[in-house]
Amino acid sequence: MVGKLIGAVLLLCAGSGVSAQAITVQEVLGWCEEFIDGRPSSFNKGICLGMVAGVGYMSGANCSRLDEQYRRPLASDGNHSTGAGVQAFVNWAHTHPEEWGMRAELGIAISETFPCVD
Repeated sequence: MVGKLIGAVLLLCAGSGVSAQAITVQEVLGWCEEFIDGRPSSFNKGICLGMVAGVGYMSGANCSRLDEQYRRPLASDGNHSTGAGVQAFVNWAHTHPEEWGMRAELGIAISETFPCVD
């Protein structure tokens, strides 16, 4: 069922001329500000939450490596909520407006804010 749904979405995107392009820091910042500001639910706000939750989970897994030499560069303690991760990204993005046109790298903001703790 899920495979058929994914196939249908891909087919629609391919036929509609939609191209896959990098999502920028500025785009994600706007979506995450919808969450921070408590605006009514939106698709974009959901994308922000999903991206932050996924990056938070993966960076937490990277931090859980017992041997520090095998830890990945983007690693966080994993002991933060998705909301705290969203706030960390928004704060980082406002501090780094020179990055707004760049590909969204939420892991940098999360790992800087919530570093691994031994």
